[in-house]
Amino acid sequence: AMRDPARAAHLRAVLGENGRLEAFWYFDWHGDVVEVGIGLRPDLTGGGLGESFLRAQLEYASQHWNPVTFRLFVASWNERAIRLYERLGFHEVARETRRFELVGDHEFIRMERAA
Repeated sequence: AMRDPARAAHLRAVLGENGRLEAFWYFDWHGDVVEVGIGLRPDLTGGGLGESFLRAQLEYASQHWNPVTFRLFVASWNERAIRLYERLGFHEVARETRRFELVGDHEFIRMERAA
């Protein structure tokens, strides 16, 4: 089945007031599930910005695609991110190991919440 190109996975840059990249949002659709991901510039982590960016991303996704469920994947070692996602209502639904050519196997947690 061909994917609607307008609904293909995509990235959106989040720029600061000075035009510098602060974060990116990743989106992908699977029926009524929107998969989200976020990347934050390393020097901006730990100050609560990730939470505001993620809240804004979920709001953006709700307005654009009206999903039933949000899904994300997080490395199982990333405790700070996992706590953030749990605070925003996500819960673990599965674990899977992904193999990366340069760094080997890493365990990821699939987390979901109602949209």
